[in-house]
Amino acid sequence: MPPSHWIKLMASAVCSVLVTCAQASSVPGDEGIRQPVDGGRGGFGLGFEFDLSKLFGQQGLDPELTTSGPRTPPAFRMHALDIRGFVRGGWPLVLAWTAAAGTRLELIATAQGVAPYRTALTFNAPPPGKPHIVVLRLPERFGEQPIPGNISLRAQAAEGAERAFELRGIGAGPLAVGSVAIDDVSVAPTQISLRERRPAFYGFHSKSDFQRAAVEFLRVTQTNDQFELAQVRHIKVEQAVTRDAWIGRNPALAWDGKDGAGRDSFGPHLLQVRAWTTAQGDWVVAWSERPVVVAP
Repeated sequence: MPPSHWIKLMASAVCSVLVTCAQASSVPGDEGIRQPVDGGRGGFGLGFEFDLSKLFGQQGLDPELTTSGPRTPPAFRMHALDIRGFVRGGWPLVLAWTAAAGTRLELIATAQGVAPYRTALTFNAPPPGKPHIVVLRLPERFGEQPIPGNISLRAQAAEGAERAFELRGIGAGPLAVGSVAIDDVSVAPTQISLRERRPAFYGFHSKSDFQRAAVEFLRVTQTNDQFELAQVRHIKVEQAVTRDAWIGRNPALAWDGKDGAGRDSFGPHLLQVRAWTTAQGDWVVAWSERPVVVAP
C-alpha cells in the first residue's frame, strides 16, 4: 500500500494539508452518538467552577492528570496513539483527523470498572477544506463525575494493515468542543538553522478558558516505512489561556531547536499543545499542521 500524501511530505520534511472526509460507523453492541460538526470557529464556556478534590476527595481523581494535564506517550508511531485524560458519562469527545482514503480508525475509551466504549471512523474521499471534525458522546456508564480514563486510537487500511493517520486535535468535556478548542497551532519559519542562531516562533489559539497549558516539540524520525514521534522538549505555558486568546503573539514564544538537555535536535519536529482545566477536568491536545525543520 503506497504511503499517504501526508506521509510522503513528512519524509521530505515538507507538509501540506491532506484533507479527507470521515463517516462514523457504529460497532455492534455500543450506543455512542457520532455527530460531525463544522470546522468553523465557535465554542462556549461555563460560568462556574468547582474543585473536584473538595467535592469527592481523592476518589476517582488522578492528581497527575489535574496537575500535569492529559498525557501522551513520550514516543509513538503515526498509526497508533493512546491518550490518558479525564472521562465522564455524557461528555463530548471531539476528534479532528485526516488520513488516506479508506483508512479505518478505531477508537476505544476505557476507565477502571467501566465497560469499554468502542466505535470506528472511516475516511471515504478527500474533499477540499479543513480536517474533518467528529464529535462523539461518551456513554452514561462512565459516571456522573470525571474519572481517569484512556483514549486509544488505531488506524488500519481496508485489508487490516497498519496505516498512518494525522491527528490534528482531540479533547474531552464541554470546554473541549467548538470545533476543537485549541486550534491554529503553528511554528514559523518552517526551517531554522542553528548556525544562524535564529529561533522558531510558535503559538496557538484558544476557544475556551483553560487553567493550565504546556507544549512539547516532537521529533519525527523514519525507520523503513514507519514514522515515529518522540518528545524532545517540554515547555510550560506561562501566559493565561483564555477564550479567544492568541498564545505566542504578545509576548512572542520561541524555541531554539534544542532538546530538554540543551542538545541540538536536528530534523523535522511537530508542535504538540496540551491545555486543561484543574476543576472540571476538560482537556485538549492539538498538533501543528506543518513541521519545523532544524538544520545545522
